[in-house]
Amino acid sequence: MMKQSGASASGSRPPGRIRYVRGKRGSLQEVNNMPLEIVFEIFSQLDPGDLVSLIRTNKDIRQLLLRRSSAFIWQAAHNNSGLPDRPPWMSEPALANLLYSNHCHICLKKNIRSITWPLWIRCCQYCKENLPEYSESIPRGLIPSNILYHELVPRVCLPSGYWVVYPPHVREFLQAWKSAGNDQIQERRVLENQVASCRNMYKCSRDFSCWHYWENRRRAEELAKMRHPRYDAVAAKLRELGYAKELSYAACSERIRKHPLVRASTNLTERAWTKMSDQLIRIMEEQRSRILHSERTSRILSLYELLVAEMEERGAHDEVSGIYYPRPVDLALMPEFRDCIDPPDICSPAHSVESQLQNLPIFTERWLDRVKSDLACAVISIIDVSASADVCALAISWFECGLCSRRFQYEDAITTPCIQGCVERSRCSICFCDVRKGWYERIIEGRYDTGGSPWCVHRLFKQPLIRYAAGVIRVFGEDPVSITAKEMDNIGGRLRTWREAIIKPSCEQPEWLLVDLRGHHSV
Repeated sequence: MMKQSGASASGSRPPGRIRYVRGKRGSLQEVNNMPLEIVFEIFSQLDPGDLVSLIRTNKDIRQLLLRRSSAFIWQAAHNNSGLPDRPPWMSEPALANLLYSNHCHICLKKNIRSITWPLWIRCCQYCKENLPEYSESIPRGLIPSNILYHELVPRVCLPSGYWVVYPPHVREFLQAWKSAGNDQIQERRVLENQVASCRNMYKCSRDFSCWHYWENRRRAEELAKMRHPRYDAVAAKLRELGYAKELSYAACSERIRKHPLVRASTNLTERAWTKMSDQLIRIMEEQRSRILHSERTSRILSLYELLVAEMEERGAHDEVSGIYYPRPVDLALMPEFRDCIDPPDICSPAHSVESQLQNLPIFTERWLDRVKSDLACAVISIIDVSASADVCALAISWFECGLCSRRFQYEDAITTPCIQGCVERSRCSICFCDVRKGWYERIIEGRYDTGGSPWCVHRLFKQPLIRYAAGVIRVFGEDPVSITAKEMDNIGGRLRTWREAIIKPSCEQPEWLLVDLRGHHSV
């Protein structure tokens, strides 16, 4: 029978007392009491990876499996796994450690998946990038010119272009080289053996690399087969909770499938579902919110395009009065049209937009009142006028289109195409970037193909123009705060009328010329 553990042999516990150990450590506590023939027969049916796990459970099993007399167990495990023939320079335990132990051979970092097969080591990316370079490890002058310098020890090329080597391989070669003792025959024999060994390592690495690739692929397929039933069980639970529509979207189902708690390769239990349900329900609620958000956006855009089509049929202005209609974007932001385009009840009929357009003159009048109010407030913000004065009739009420630079007095502002923005598919950068806007406003104003942003005073109002108009009026000897446009028209003109002086930008920077008597009569 196997030797008992050190704790039981030392007599630290009272005789006759049985210690029960739970967990992975306790699952092997009876192995020490089993006959060796049965233990060897069991171990011979395992894979090398299982043996690597066993030797790390306790010292007794480790000592048993690492004896030379236990080599047949490792050989049987090697044959069970379908591995290529064992490389002559490695023992079975060392090969199993390379293949099945996922720690870095240099820094002992865990969970290292890749193996650097040309060097026959498993190392992390950091250690791999810090391996010594080939040219710095083996002096070129040490090797005769008739020997291939780069075939002495295995090497691998990094993405940076440097060739690196594994230091133990270099030390082994240099030790054999020094043992030759400057004997040319021995040195040549060492070099030939080293080149042959290096080529053999490359050849074996290709076989094991191919086996490792297919083994990982087979393992991945097995895990996928084990994960599918777990995902199906989770999906069934979510469908029972009313998330069938959300799971029909590929992005949502893939996110659930890749969740760490769902990817486990075990069957779903009620305890596991209770543990993960809160997290998965939170994900499904997020997906449901995205779906509703997307559906709402599509519904708003479709009804808004209906409004745009109706307004295109009616034209830009009233053919009788010549007053320009609000643009579709201005109508869409009115409460009546907003209730039609983005109704609280999604079952609201689409023809309600058409019914609202029957009252278009009322909406146009309301919109013009807002435009007049905005323009009047803009003038008052620059020059103080009396409360009884009609701001819109003042001679100082001049505006300039922000797109075409056309200048006009107030009475022309509401009958010019510039009141609609002059050039469609444009935005007001000041208004559109307002963080207080809601999602509905940003959808409507974000459509360049339907007219850009709505009416705002920034399209027509410029402070320098108001101040310049005040200066022109003062040249005529009048008070800009009180005189009206009609009174300025009755005054007449000097070299130019007051309207011409404001409309033509060339008057802002006049060029004065000295004229003679002949030119004076022509003026």
